[in-house]
Amino acid sequence: MTRTILAACAVVLALAACGEDSTGPRPIAAGSVTFNVPAIGSRAAETFLASGAVQLDAAGRWQPGTWAFAAAGPEPDAPLDVYATASLSSGLYDHLRMELPREVRAGAVLEVRSYCDPADLACSRFEFFLAANLRSLASDAYCSASSGTVRVTARDRQRIAGTFDLPVDCLSLGDRWTRNAPVRGTFDLPVVEISAPVRPGV
Repeated sequence: MTRTILAACAVVLALAACGEDSTGPRPIAAGSVTFNVPAIGSRAAETFLASGAVQLDAAGRWQPGTWAFAAAGPEPDAPLDVYATASLSSGLYDHLRMELPREVRAGAVLEVRSYCDPADLACSRFEFFLAANLRSLASDAYCSASSGTVRVTARDRQRIAGTFDLPVDCLSLGDRWTRNAPVRGTFDLPVVEISAPVRPGV
């Protein structure tokens, strides 16, 4: 059965390498994202949990594993891009991506939408992929939200934390849709300045 293609999946990451050893893996501070995954198609409800520190190899590729972080691009109006990946025993990955305003502050309540203007400080995006093959860009299911809220509970130059509560629409194998499934979760992430694109080392 053909896997669902990950439309616009942002698995190409960018991380800063300033002042780090170019001969080995470059560790980043640990982060975590957890949320309930609703029953989707033939898949039972489960929990998404990504907790750990991403590493880059000498070629600048992130390494397979379970980790989470927020990437801040070099452009002043670039958003914070949240990436969280959980490694599965099958060799595939559950993968989350969120988009948050770069200048968001603690106490902010963001509206989740399908698209955010970079200048909109009250907007967030949310999507995740289940059992994804990051090399072929295919997955068992793709879920995204166009409404709901993200609450930022802590924010400084080095970390961002908060909660989210939103409904998702999911497309699974066999072109089966699951609509308005409630998702609630938390995140606590290092904020990493990025400078150049890096590809997954999988």
